[in-house]
Amino acid sequence: MHTDSIPLNDLPRTLRDAVTTTRGLQLKYLWVDALCIIQDDEADRTRELPCMAQIYNNAYVTISASTAASCHDGFLEPRRLKYKPIRLPAKCPNGKTGSVLLMHDVLELRDEPDPIHTRGWTLQEHLLAPRLLMFGPLRMQFSCIARTRHDGGSPIAFGAQESVFPDIGKSTLFAVKYGGFMSAGRTNKVRLQGLLYRTGVMRLALKMTNETPLLTQMLVQHWADIVTAYTARTLGVPNDRLAAISGIASKLHRPELGNYLAGLYSTYLHVQLLWKRSDQQLLLPRPKEYRAPSWSWAAVDGVVSLSINPDDIDRFGTSIAVPSILDHSTMPASDTDAYSRFTSGTLRVFGKTMSTTVEVEPLTSRLLVPSAYEGLSITEDAIDIWEGDSTELCFLIILEYLRDPSSTRIQGLLLQKLGEESYRRVGYFSGRDESKFEVGSKWKKMEISII
Repeated sequence: MHTDSIPLNDLPRTLRDAVTTTRGLQLKYLWVDALCIIQDDEADRTRELPCMAQIYNNAYVTISASTAASCHDGFLEPRRLKYKPIRLPAKCPNGKTGSVLLMHDVLELRDEPDPIHTRGWTLQEHLLAPRLLMFGPLRMQFSCIARTRHDGGSPIAFGAQESVFPDIGKSTLFAVKYGGFMSAGRTNKVRLQGLLYRTGVMRLALKMTNETPLLTQMLVQHWADIVTAYTARTLGVPNDRLAAISGIASKLHRPELGNYLAGLYSTYLHVQLLWKRSDQQLLLPRPKEYRAPSWSWAAVDGVVSLSINPDDIDRFGTSIAVPSILDHSTMPASDTDAYSRFTSGTLRVFGKTMSTTVEVEPLTSRLLVPSAYEGLSITEDAIDIWEGDSTELCFLIILEYLRDPSSTRIQGLLLQKLGEESYRRVGYFSGRDESKFEVGSKWKKMEISII
């Protein structure tokens, strides 16, 4: 460990460039996660992880090496400009003669994100920073609470933060895996809107005391957007699934959101339980090491869709059938960190359920929708190993609402029975009302525990 000094030449190129940038800004201190946290010391990681929100939120500026795929690539190098800038003489405010550069401002949107915006850990670094200095291949960009400015060139594949924080909850287009640009059919470009601190949501949250329900809905919606964007990124250590977003979770947390339950908040918990794996063609095996209860999105790997809008929340107020959540609990792995790692969790509910046998495709181990369930869609959480060519599963309705005067729609969880009253989540389902099923009469209300 370097307790006295670190020879500059011993550092990889990206860190050397960060030191050069820090000195150029006339700042004395530089925080580097890889150096300031002892990576192979679990006790030190446990001690430092709860501080991440404060570290990034209170930093003078966060340096983002957007183009560096690794710590050895660096980010201070001559730009490969398509059009060379023209230097012209100009009179400066102090009377001296200087020069200005005229650059061709060409909009070149890239389909692939810059490397830094594919990594899970870097999302909270950007979302929590009051000031962000980003070095892209063709542009340097600075963002703060007030505005975003750049020095020309093509935009960094991340998106400018120029809109008001709550707006992100109004959009259902979250292709943030493309570096922050969201699009509909790749034609309608929408900017990734709102950074936690930069657009003042935390200060706004403290002021909106007379509109607590509205604010709480807004925060839940935004948390859903963040989770959707975050899970599109990758992690070097899959078990950091919750740790790498713990800074945002702690910063966003308010009493009105209730308890933090391994990636979900207890307020409006019903609608958060309806997350689903986005890409069924890229299902991954269920992690062997425990990280979260099965009803949390953090329990599985891959991209998760947790899209929430005001209509979703309003439907629970007029729903035909919503289960009663009798109890919920999670056990953090550390007494000092309630956001990063968990050892257990239980959700006890009383609701409308139906147990039935579901066939398993022998070659792929995928579940097959029973032919009797007309209009039912199943989305699996992970690749599970099933014994035999069928398995008994339980359907638990989380939401049943009127789609029009003549029909209803249901959404819920697909559960596997583990014990007498113990279940684990294995998927999500949606479809038309249960009376359309040939076995509709088998639905019954019961109390179960999901772990």
